[in-house]
Amino acid sequence: MTQTEYAVYCERKRLNQLIHAFMEEDIKSRLDAQDKKLDAIYVSVEKTRKYFLWTLVATIIAFILPIIGIAIILPMVFGPLMSAYSI
Repeated sequence: MTQTEYAVYCERKRLNQLIHAFMEEDIKSRLDAQDKKLDAIYVSVEKTRKYFLWTLVATIIAFILPIIGIAIILPMVFGPLMSAYSI
């Protein structure tokens, strides 16, 4: 469990104790609905974060690696070709 998850867990536990002790049922139901919505938002944000990560990986594979490959292969191809034309 990460520190952020632990902090969220502790905060939820503390809020639940306050709800049971002091708040009316209506307010408790509203907080529960907000908690569910926040969990859904968290899941959505994590999916978006992973999407951006894999987009970055795909960009590196599609553009950066071919450029590096060209920089390595071109001298190997043109080396013998240029030596054939040298005097």
